[in-house]
Amino acid sequence: MIGNMSRFYTSALLWVMLLGCPATLWADKDDDVSDADLKSLYEQIDDAISNSPQYVGIRQRQIDDQLQLLHNAPDGDRKFLIAEELFNLYKPFKNDSALHYAQMCVSLADSLGLRAQAGRYRALMARQCSNASMYVESLGILGQIDKSQLDRQGLTDYYDAYMHVCGEIANYSLLPEVKKRYWAMQDHYRDSVLQVADQGSGEYLYLTMMALCSQQKFDEALAVSDRWLNMVTEGTHEDAYAAYFRHIVYANLGNEKMVRYWLGKSALDDIKCAVMDQAALINLAEQLNADGDIDRSYSYIRFTWYCNDFFNTRLRSSQIAPVLSVIDRNNTDISSRHNMILTISAIVFCVMALCLFFMFRYVSRQKTKLMQARQELSQANEELQQSNKKLQWMNDRVMKNNKKLFDMNEELRKEKGLE
Repeated sequence: MIGNMSRFYTSALLWVMLLGCPATLWADKDDDVSDADLKSLYEQIDDAISNSPQYVGIRQRQIDDQLQLLHNAPDGDRKFLIAEELFNLYKPFKNDSALHYAQMCVSLADSLGLRAQAGRYRALMARQCSNASMYVESLGILGQIDKSQLDRQGLTDYYDAYMHVCGEIANYSLLPEVKKRYWAMQDHYRDSVLQVADQGSGEYLYLTMMALCSQQKFDEALAVSDRWLNMVTEGTHEDAYAAYFRHIVYANLGNEKMVRYWLGKSALDDIKCAVMDQAALINLAEQLNADGDIDRSYSYIRFTWYCNDFFNTRLRSSQIAPVLSVIDRNNTDISSRHNMILTISAIVFCVMALCLFFMFRYVSRQKTKLMQARQELSQANEELQQSNKKLQWMNDRVMKNNKKLFDMNEELRKEKGLE
């Protein structure tokens, strides 16, 4: 049942680590996207985050309507159906409330003699506990289930819960032997899910995709993904899951643009569906941080932190914290580079200012010297003019005296001539 697929998010993250084998690049041309497509998608996510309170309000009103119906329910059968609906509404929205209504479903099913349903909701409750890293509680609840009383869907949920818990324990354990044992148990329960799940269900298609990826049959995995996407309704929470797991195939192919596109598609659908158990946006924030889009990456991871706090689970916190650490480190590096650039710029500015100051002083001094030289030259010119005037006057007098002397000589010659 597609509505039960919220349990697959964390398992998918484990599969990404397990399937990190090299692959020949293959891309479906029909699915290829441009940088402009990605930019448009990121802008839609930005808008959706801004409008998130409206989407949350819609889900809360749906919950309030069901709570009113539960309050007025005439009998246990009706209460059980409403409690199921409340569990499905709360499952990706608020973990502790989902656990509450899963427990209510168990209690109502027990009181109504619905053994298969009681066992199934114990399995779903165990799976929900594992979302909050309550692995001991999950295993304890699963141990109470008599699987012989479960129907096909109940067995699917039962094996899936075991698969998830074992994978989580293996992933977070620090002991190699424990890791090895629980990885093997996860593989065992995964095979069990494939044996009992409806072949047209999201659970079956998801596990089939992962198995094909492990065999490096990526074209077949994408074909299964196409089946899944065609099966779900566009813009729903189920569509977000199908998009999320499609990105894993492209991650194995090394097609970074398609990884970002399908993560963005999944994140956008989840935000619009008021899903607080975020996974796609965490991964997308990490990808954007690697691309150097620090501001958008920080905006996305901050939103996921708010969602995680609302959903109330430690699992996402353990995934968000490393991304925040990387973003913070990158911010620190960028700040350090900016500070270094500012420091260098300040030093260059000071050097230039000093150079300009000394140049100004030099020019001022040269200007002063030039003015003094001009004054001295002007004074010298005046003195020269005075000297020239005196010399002219003296020349005039000499010429007059010479004329007088000449005249006297002429008179003397005349007088001598007469004698």
